[in-house]
Amino acid sequence: MKSAADIYYDLARMGEFDPANPWEMKMPVSINEPGTPAFEPISGAVTPEITSIEPATCAIGDADFDLVITGTNFTEDTEIYFAGHPEPTTLNEDGTLTTGVKPSLWGAPATVQCQVHTGTLVSNAVPFEFTAPAEEPPAEPPAAGG
Repeated sequence: MKSAADIYYDLARMGEFDPANPWEMKMPVSINEPGTPAFEPISGAVTPEITSIEPATCAIGDADFDLVITGTNFTEDTEIYFAGHPEPTTLNEDGTLTTGVKPSLWGAPATVQCQVHTGTLVSNAVPFEFTAPAEEPPAEPPAAGG
């Protein structure tokens, strides 16, 4: 077991600890985020890329459906982000990704972005559009005199 002095020495050698001021330890915010001191890209890692989504639009209130994302460099760890939120993701045998979309839960017409993340690697963004619900034709008045 290491002594406290050995631990202090190890931390000081890493440049993250000043033994003269032990309560001011500087640690990176995250070891997995780009731009942080401890971030190191994984050698050989390839950024995922979206080539298409199907469908690319729906009307608010439409029936629930599976969004299918086609692209490259998807793995079992790739996750769909829809409108900025991670979604349950399935990697299919044909290499596509799918997730469920519930148009009935969307409140107003909007364009949102679809991306996929594999760890810290993030794909290009592809737009998905929610349109206004289809208007029903006005009811015909009853026939006169009938």
